[in-house]
Amino acid sequence: MAQLTFDDSKKSCELSLDGDLTIRSITDAKPVFVEALIRADRIAINLDKIAEVDLSCLQLLCSAHRASVGLGKHITLSPHVPESFKETARKAGYLRTKGCAFDKDAACLWIMQEDCS
Repeated sequence: MAQLTFDDSKKSCELSLDGDLTIRSITDAKPVFVEALIRADRIAINLDKIAEVDLSCLQLLCSAHRASVGLGKHITLSPHVPESFKETARKAGYLRTKGCAFDKDAACLWIMQEDCS
């Protein structure tokens, strides 16, 4: 579900998510996000191996991003975001052209270059 790989010398980590990230399983990922936010200043989220996502996953990612801004940390999504993830984000109204009021460093997770229509 969620695996952390830390590079303590750079105060960074990669958080790899896989499988179904739905209401049934997403609560298991929350403690991993908390650990990443405690231990690292830069967190890269890898979504390459996800199967299914729903609104609960999008909410957790948004919450993690908001927490990172408050802590002066930085979260990014991996360069490759699966089409299924983008489609879920689009249908839920998450995709944006600019970040929200909490996006102080223009690092909003929901600004995506590719059109997913």
